[in-house]
Amino acid sequence: SNSSQNTSSKFSEYVASIEGKKLSTTKIRQEIFLSLYDNATENPSVGKWYLFEYDPKFKDQLKVWDQYPLIQLMEFNKGKADGLFFEVDDMDVPILSQFPVEKLHRNR
Repeated sequence: SNSSQNTSSKFSEYVASIEGKKLSTTKIRQEIFLSLYDNATENPSVGKWYLFEYDPKFKDQLKVWDQYPLIQLMEFNKGKADGLFFEVDDMDVPILSQFPVEKLHRNR
């Protein structure tokens, strides 16, 4: 018998629940963060995927930056970011990447 462990997550349940609905990007983003809340951490681990709210110290010097990036943590430098990191399961990354979660800021 096949184990159905990890074939469904709160995120995939959320995706199923919104199928066919017209929701604003802000509402979708809020719902996604809510569905990932149980996996929130202040201590992210290298190799895992995270969604988080980014507020760069030197945002005035950046041409473009995303306030809600989806990242795979490759290395962790002390003092780089504070706040909550919402862990995204590997199997949910392809699905999440199709949602309009980003909020790009442009400096002219």
